[in-house]
Amino acid sequence: MKAGTYGLFMVIEVDGAVEILLCSNSQSWGAYFFDENKVVARANSSWQEHPFTKYLEFEFNDFTETSVYCALNWEEKSIPFEIEVDINKTVVEQLRNDLRGTARFSYVGPLEAAE
Repeated sequence: MKAGTYGLFMVIEVDGAVEILLCSNSQSWGAYFFDENKVVARANSSWQEHPFTKYLEFEFNDFTETSVYCALNWEEKSIPFEIEVDINKTVVEQLRNDLRGTARFSYVGPLEAAE
């Protein structure tokens, strides 16, 4: 899937099944304007019991060079899912893009890229 900005939707069932949907429409608030035709990726997961979390949080764990595990935690539920991405390639592309701007003309930009 192409890098970009996506809308995140989850269909959560009482039995624990969760369908995770990424949609090309990232501008609409809530599911009021959900359009099945805008779904670009689907994944399945299941929720797990979790210590109470008052505010919605995304927790990232188990980083590798090609993936990271994310968990959406809220109230007493956690929904884990894996995100696969070539981290080295992504970081190098971002650094090259950043150094096309004004950061290139100061020692700070290349220094931050090296770090």
